Amino acid sequence: MPNAFSVLHVRDANDITRWEQPFAEAYQDVFRGEPYLERYSLERAAGVYRMLTGLTDHITLLAVDTAGSVLGFGIAVPLSTMKTIAPRLDGLVPVRHTYYLAELGVRESARRSGIGRALVRHRIRLMDRDRFSHVVLRVSDMASQSTQMYRSLDFEPMGVSMTVTRERTDGEMREDERHFLCRLLSQVDVS
Repeated sequence: MPNAFSVLHVRDANDITRWEQPFAEAYQDVFRGEPYLERYSLERAAGVYRMLTGLTDHITLLAVDTAGSVLGFGIAVPLSTMKTIAPRLDGLVPVRHTYYLAELGVRESARRSGIGRALVRHRIRLMDRDRFSHVVLRVSDMASQSTQMYRSLDFEPMGVSMTVTRERTDGEMREDERHFLCRLLSQVDVS
């Protein structure tokens, strides 16, 4: 378990570029474990990072130890930028006024140290409550500590799920269900 970590808010182009490879390595490590068991090449993981950090109003946070290793990550983007997800939630939340917690991951060796909770809370603090009224995310249908954490942070099930097909660590392509959770941020006038 790490003794100390700091949360970096990655915003400018130089920082985005500097942290791409360490993010990709952490991403690959996180998603090969439970509950996802997904296989990502470093290039594909870096592509996820480039896509999300290339979106307007992204909030990208990295939990880094004193040696500069990425222990965890959290990225949020406006829901309206997620073209495969936004239509599923249209009518349930005001899409233009909702943030999507696109990624959250903590390396196995750093779990149970408060990193995940810190990344979620920090992202939520950075969201402009004058523009955004809701925050949503999706979780695996398998019971996990992250689902429990989100519930303890006032995220509620939306009754909506989607099937995701990914390459697994055994090389097979398999589907699993991801359930959406939502939390109210503010009472923004969305009319």
